[in-house]
Amino acid sequence: MYIYLDNNILIDYEDGKKRLPMNSETKYTYSYVHLLELQELKDTFIEKKSQRLQTIKKATQCRYILSDDKGKLALFEVDPSVIFSQINEPLAKMVQQTIHERISLWPFDKNPKLLMDKLNIEKKIINNYTPNDLVKEYGYIIHNFIEETSNSTTDMFLSLFNILDALGYWQDKAKCGSSMNRIYDAKHAYFASFCDYFVTDDKNTKNKANVAYKLFQNKTKAMSYEEFKNIFT
Repeated sequence: MYIYLDNNILIDYEDGKKRLPMNSETKYTYSYVHLLELQELKDTFIEKKSQRLQTIKKATQCRYILSDDKGKLALFEVDPSVIFSQINEPLAKMVQQTIHERISLWPFDKNPKLLMDKLNIEKKIINNYTPNDLVKEYGYIIHNFIEETSNSTTDMFLSLFNILDALGYWQDKAKCGSSMNRIYDAKHAYFASFCDYFVTDDKNTKNKANVAYKLFQNKTKAMSYEEFKNIFT
């Protein structure tokens, strides 16, 4: 079983707050998004860099998920230190800025009611849906809208997370950096779609990811650490 760990799980593992089941069934993976988030540490970056790279290497045994130009995911064996050396700060900022510009050029960011009216969805109702029920009820409409605004599979994940947040579905708290955090969440969910499980203790991310996997017909299941632990221990 291939397992993708959200950054919050990886940090708790590093701090000794969580244990990862290690056996022949559990194959943990990582992506460059973990390394982008490492750079976000700013003041503690120098202190944490070496430790975080060792944590990723220990947990994943260098199983690295990479996306090609068409959005197809593949698994490689690459030391995280090698990947990190390729993601210098100017490149990271350029990637972040490009993603942010692509995802924020919406008329819905400042007025989500426009999106609700377009999709004919009521905010009070949508919060009562499970991921499966939401896709069953509104999946066709949302999928068609995403296809009109996305150029790749990773764009589709980003668009969906933005749509769900604008609709108030497991909405992130509005704060400085919340848009970039949502981009990271969507990217983690996208890379996790290569795997069997996406483990995260962020309920907003978990529910949005499960909508994405149902909508895009991925076999991946997003779950909390406790849910995951109950399966493998």
